[in-house]
Amino acid sequence: MSEIDYPPFFVLLRRFYEQDVKYFIIDGFAAVLHGVLRATFDLDVVVDFSEENVKKLISVINEFNLKPTVPINPTEMADADKRKKWREEKNTKVLNFVDTEGIYRLDIVLLYNYADFKPMEIVIDEIPVYVVDKETLIGMKKMLVGMWI
Repeated sequence: MSEIDYPPFFVLLRRFYEQDVKYFIIDGFAAVLHGVLRATFDLDVVVDFSEENVKKLISVINEFNLKPTVPINPTEMADADKRKKWREEKNTKVLNFVDTEGIYRLDIVLLYNYADFKPMEIVIDEIPVYVVDKETLIGMKKMLVGMWI
């Protein structure tokens, strides 16, 4: 199977691997990777917000021509004060980046600290993909449901 045959998420994850982006997957796509049958059109990730990692992340975002759904400068993701301001003043939990055709979306989750987790590795076509473990995923989903009620 060539790279062109892969769904966009897998191609994106391959580029994360090749660029050494520090991330892990949560939410719907994580559930899919844990064996839940469901459709999802967004890839929710928790990332290391270090300046170096954000530069790598933005490189991949630009390569895929993903655009933020709100008027932000993506480099500001590396600024802890800016992220705190987004969360507190705008109630921003996620930064959404969409493809130009609106088919899929990359969501950068602001609710969690990357360093607080030890994601598990799943190998897909010889590429390591990092995903939150099933128990933590269930806990995250329960917490999010509580936030929306």
